[in-house]
Amino acid sequence: MNNCYIVGACKDSQKEFTYDESDFIIGVDGGTSFLKEKNYRIDLVLGDFDSLGYVPNYENIIVLNKEKDDTDMHVALKEGMKRNYKSFVIFGCLEGRLDHSIATIQNAYRYAKEGIDIKIYANNQVLTFLLNSKLELEGEGYISIFALEEAKGVTLENLKYELKNYTLTPFFPIGVSNEFINKKATIEVKDGCLVIIYQIN
Repeated sequence: MNNCYIVGACKDSQKEFTYDESDFIIGVDGGTSFLKEKNYRIDLVLGDFDSLGYVPNYENIIVLNKEKDDTDMHVALKEGMKRNYKSFVIFGCLEGRLDHSIATIQNAYRYAKEGIDIKIYANNQVLTFLLNSKLELEGEGYISIFALEEAKGVTLENLKYELKNYTLTPFFPIGVSNEFINKKATIEVKDGCLVIIYQIN
């Protein structure tokens, strides 16, 4: 599956990554500096450039108005989808302003519910989504499972704390701070969308 990489300005979450020629890389505002520093290919630069402090000189650039309804990160998601990408990997969006972090998660959740695959990397963790499906994961350390809307038929197996055919709601975060137990974990939701956050090396 071809990926669209979106790189924002918060450097704490920006890890090196590999990409294929068919992937598309977007530098969002200050994230452009990280891409340039690592000598990564940059296919598109966009933003209002308030965090970068100046408008960089690139051939493929979209300069956004500072006063707008969409965040820079949301525009980047929409630009990737315009190019028919269905899989997104996002860096540099969850350690800065809390309001922008919440906006990014809300936008990502919206598109995940439409079948878009989105992973967000931050602080040695990855945030992803599971829609009406089953997922197997191997890992170490903590894993948390949340629902932003009611999610029915949630089953967690081979984790420290298990659930069976549970209805998870946004009003009681029972899925926080679960743990891997040296087994391949199974996470399933029959009707709804889960937010899954787990540690990575």
